[in-house]
Amino acid sequence: MRKRAVISVMLTIALIVLMLPPGVSIAANEDFEVTFEFIPEEVGDPGGEPRLQFVVTNNGTTDITWVRVDINTSAGFYMVWDHVIRPGDSSGTVSLVPFAPEDLNVEKTILFSMNNNSTANPDGIQINKFTLTNIHKEDMVRVSGRISPSKSEYYFGEEVQVTYEFENITSAQLVNVETRILVFGNMEGPGEHMVDTGYIAQPNLSRGDSTTHRVSFELTDEADGGIAAYYFIIFEYCEVSFTLSDALIRKNVVERIPVIEFDASLNADPTAVLAGEDVNFEVTIHNTGGDAIESFDIVDSEGVTVAGLEGLEPGDAGTSSFTKAFDETTLVYYKVIGRTGEHSAQVDTNSVIITIEAPAEPTETVTQIVQEEEPETTAEPVETAQTETSEGGGVKTYLYIIIGVLGALILAAAAVLAVILTRRKRKRKSEL
Repeated sequence: MRKRAVISVMLTIALIVLMLPPGVSIAANEDFEVTFEFIPEEVGDPGGEPRLQFVVTNNGTTDITWVRVDINTSAGFYMVWDHVIRPGDSSGTVSLVPFAPEDLNVEKTILFSMNNNSTANPDGIQINKFTLTNIHKEDMVRVSGRISPSKSEYYFGEEVQVTYEFENITSAQLVNVETRILVFGNMEGPGEHMVDTGYIAQPNLSRGDSTTHRVSFELTDEADGGIAAYYFIIFEYCEVSFTLSDALIRKNVVERIPVIEFDASLNADPTAVLAGEDVNFEVTIHNTGGDAIESFDIVDSEGVTVAGLEGLEPGDAGTSSFTKAFDETTLVYYKVIGRTGEHSAQVDTNSVIITIEAPAEPTETVTQIVQEEEPETTAEPVETAQTETSEGGGVKTYLYIIIGVLGALILAAAAVLAVILTRRKRKRKSEL
């Protein structure tokens, strides 16, 4: 009996509602008052179940024992809230209300009815009209992406980091949020993937909240066609699951040509030697570029590698030492070849002249003593034997010189003695 009475009353009310102009709210009595709202007021394109939240205030003198809600959705919705509200009190509840796509952007009617006695018929009604709008899923989440380091060109072997940030821009909470980053080795779109983080659970996002997902990886040969970093986000909004995905990051990857810049200086000691003697060389190399250089070769003018040096970091210097002999005076320089991978650069050192000295030549010593001439007796000059000195014969040469000098002294003494004897003879003759 109660059911029939309620249905009869509801049909009557429905007819009344249909005759209401848009935006009108009516109440059958002043024994109760209802305030309500839908959270959110925007529903996704495929529909959803926003929360209906309402509060009932008992303005009468008897208890309200139940409240019924009817909404003219395409599928029809009603609920009965069996709850006692004392006079002067307020109480509320929340219920999910399904809305289909065709229920959106269309004015709908919500009817609240209440009972404050033991009869089956409602003792009061309140009618309101409302409209829920639709929202596209792309407008639910603001997504931003970046790659670091940030630059115009990327190279194989570099370490990069992709970051995506997701912000809730709806008026409701996004729940059961999961994000994923998938990096393909093809800038134009899906292909063999390089990196896949899988889905990572994120916290629920209230309006204005954001979450971040990042991944670091090396740009290997798989990035030969560039990279496309896709994001994926799954979330629930109004009890409906949504998925968004796109590639906001697309970058070209090329082979990097290393910077090979250095200078080289040559030092030689000694710079004057006899033929066949070794000369000590030092080549000092300074890496003046911004990249490390893996190795160095030191090559002579004939293309022969005479020494080498291990790699140098930017700003570092190193020295390589070696020896070489020469048979003739030579202008010497070396080519220094710096290598990194398949790339190389060449720098010539300064030049050094290596002078070849001739061996010492033999020397001749001639000694000649001239005797003093007297009127009657003249001592003939005595020629001393000529001696040759050569390497290893110095002692003999000095002996010959000494003997020659002694001989000359003896001859001079003999000459003097002859003069004295001659003078004595003349004196004796004069005395006789």
